[in-house]
Amino acid sequence: MQRAFADYYHKKKNETDKKFSVFYPFEDNEQGTQLSHFVFVLDGSSSMNNHWNALEQAYVGFLQRRKKDQGDEDLFSVVQFSDRAEIVYERKYLRDTPLTIEQLRGGTNYYIALEEAKKVIEADSTKSSVVMIFMSDGQDLSRTDPKAFVGQLRMTYGTRHNFICHTVAFGDEFAGKDKNAGLLKDMAVAGGGEAYTALTDDDLKIVFSTIAANNTAADALVKRLSDALAEEISTKIMIDFL
Repeated sequence: MQRAFADYYHKKKNETDKKFSVFYPFEDNEQGTQLSHFVFVLDGSSSMNNHWNALEQAYVGFLQRRKKDQGDEDLFSVVQFSDRAEIVYERKYLRDTPLTIEQLRGGTNYYIALEEAKKVIEADSTKSSVVMIFMSDGQDLSRTDPKAFVGQLRMTYGTRHNFICHTVAFGDEFAGKDKNAGLLKDMAVAGGGEAYTALTDDDLKIVFSTIAANNTAADALVKRLSDALAEEISTKIMIDFL
C-alpha cells in the first residue's frame, strides 16, 4: 500500500506543492501488532459468595469486549485466590477461554495469589504486553508486602512484557473505605496501572468493561502520530516565514 501511494505521488509530483512522507509508528525493536496477555487475579474468598455470579458476568463481559475490539489473538490467564491460590488456566486464546470459574472460598491472602501470577507471567515466552487485573473485596491477611511484590514484577517484566497492574477494590463495606482499599491503590501505583473502585455488582461489570476497552497501545500510536504531525507543521511554518 505504501508503494502504491508513493508511485501515485511521484507521477503527480509536478502537479502539486505537497510533500510525501512516510511515518513509522513503531520503534525498531517493537512489534507492529502488540499481543496482550491479560492475567486476572480474582478473589474467590467466602465473602464473595453472594457476588460470584456478578464477578463471572464481569469477567465474561471483559472477554466479549475484547472480542468486539478484535482481540482474538490476545492471551488470557486466570489465577483465583482465597487463603490458597490456584492457576485456573493460563495463556489461552479468546476462543478457548472458559466462561465459568468455580469459587474456592476461604480467607484472603494477596501474596500467594501474586506468587501464582508470577508463575504465569514467567512461563509466557511471547513478547506480549502483560496486563494484570487484581480484584479483591477483602483485606489482605498475608502479613507480607504485596505492594513491593507488584513493584518487583514491574521491574522484572517491564521491559520484556511492558507489565502493568490494575487493581479493583470491590464492595461497599471494603471499597467504600479508604483505609481498606489503600493497599490496592498502592499496588496499582507500584504496577504502573489504575486503581478502580466498584461498590456494587453493576459497578464491577462496568469497571471490567472499562479496563477491557482501554487500549493503551492505540493511545500511544495516536500520540506518536500527533507529535510527528506537530513537528512537520512546525517545520513547515518556520520554512515559510524565514
